[in-house]
Amino acid sequence: MLQKLKNNSSKIVSIGLVAFGVILITYFGLRFVRSFVRLQTQGLQPGITDVSAIRPWMTVRYIAIAYAVPEEYILYELNIPYDRRNLDRDLVELNLRFDFGEWEKSSGNPPPVVRAVQEAIEAYQQTPVATGIDEIDKWMTVHYISNAAGVPQEYIFEKIGIPAEGNEDVFLHDLRKIYHGDIRFEEAIYKAIDEYHIENPTTTEVEDG
Repeated sequence: MLQKLKNNSSKIVSIGLVAFGVILITYFGLRFVRSFVRLQTQGLQPGITDVSAIRPWMTVRYIAIAYAVPEEYILYELNIPYDRRNLDRDLVELNLRFDFGEWEKSSGNPPPVVRAVQEAIEAYQQTPVATGIDEIDKWMTVHYISNAAGVPQEYIFEKIGIPAEGNEDVFLHDLRKIYHGDIRFEEAIYKAIDEYHIENPTTTEVEDG
């Protein structure tokens, strides 16, 4: 009887953990989709340069892609520790979690972290820095990957065999649709980056914060 109770308890705990995991995945997944939809409908498209378009509901990840500024660079400039980074948190949450300053939504002014992000992007636009890139995902653009990896866009496009014109700020998953899914862009870009750095071994990267 005791063993049976232990087994039942273990099953309940396991089910509870799985359910909790599903809730977390669903929560952050919905946030991801919501941010994506808002970005698509409210005009912040990849390739933008005007930092005044940044809004409190945006996440660092989407801002990074839109402005083609490496995530690592923005987080480094914000002094957010590597082990406390969550790229799916919006700027309002970051402002609160990392004490960027007091903010009242009713004030009509953006939270202080928005200005900090704007300054980071402006600094990058003045002096671009290759941070390196550990993983290439379908939501990235060649423009973003180029800046993060320190590899010219033209070199990447030449290696993956598609024209650069008009494709610099297109998401990889959209490029796959345009070119009928015949190209494994992630693999081809990884290879292009490796080949470029072999040919050009001097690259400066931002250290993790």
